[in-house]
Amino acid sequence: MGDTCTRGCRFCSVKTSKAPPPLDPHEPEHTAEALSRWGLGYVVLTSVDRDDLVDGGARHFAETISKIKQKAPTMLVEALTGDFGGDLSMVGLVARSGLDVYAHNIETVEELTPFVRDRRAKFRQSLDVLEAAKRAKEELITKTSIMLGLGETEDQVWDTLKGEYIITIIIINFFASFILFQTIRLLPRIPSLSMLPFLQPPFLLPLLSPLPALQSSSSSSSSSSTTTPIPFP
Repeated sequence: MGDTCTRGCRFCSVKTSKAPPPLDPHEPEHTAEALSRWGLGYVVLTSVDRDDLVDGGARHFAETISKIKQKAPTMLVEALTGDFGGDLSMVGLVARSGLDVYAHNIETVEELTPFVRDRRAKFRQSLDVLEAAKRAKEELITKTSIMLGLGETEDQVWDTLKGEYIITIIIINFFASFILFQTIRLLPRIPSLSMLPFLQPPFLLPLLSPLPALQSSSSSSSSSSTTTPIPFP
């Protein structure tokens, strides 16, 4: 869907424009053909935001996924999408296109969202996207990611992860913001929370226990007498 985004999140260095070039109508077919030849078992599709398009690029996503599944039925496909301007019908379209994992990033805690993300990207809207994907296809795995070290407090991180819907998301990625050294200078100068406590098993295990699919494994892990910290550079 091109290399030019219609949004300007402050952590991102992708070039932006209100009117990016038009979509390549052959991209879905070419992408599916290339992936089928590579013989991959798992592929992740992502794109820039395309607010200039009526459907936000959802049909382009869905067509690409559908063609991949036609050419490589056993390949697992994850799509990391934008919010399609809050159009949940477009979220459903992508979710039902043959997708295995639906990813959409909340990026940060709700309190920092206006400072970190583009003004059109709302925290609650992102939660609605993930919930709509799950409603569209119940067996679909939903996934999100959050950056740590942008100035969030520990309580804010806990509140985010214990949210009404977020706890039903099967996969949550944590990113340490120091890897964003090229663009992090664009963010407000606010004290940064150490991300180390949130990468340790004692923090993660209580979050996993409410998840039915993971309850048995998390409970057995939490019952062990000692926990080995995850190495951190």
